[in-house]
Amino acid sequence: MTLDEIKLGSDVKILSVNNTAKNKSRLMEMGFVREAIVTPVFSALLSEPRAYLINGAIIALRREDARMINVTII
Repeated sequence: MTLDEIKLGSDVKILSVNNTAKNKSRLMEMGFVREAIVTPVFSALLSEPRAYLINGAIIALRREDARMINVTII
């Protein structure tokens, strides 16, 4: 399951980040690392971008970036 498929308000744990080297390091710098807990908190019109709560910060991601993050519901 990927991060873009998760319903708002559901807590998930990141399993892996599969993206290009440049985008992967950018996502990891924002806190999207293995074992991190993420909660989708807001979705704009047409579901893009979506805002995620991670490590006490709210970060917006495009669907194409969220699709590269594999998660499991906790």
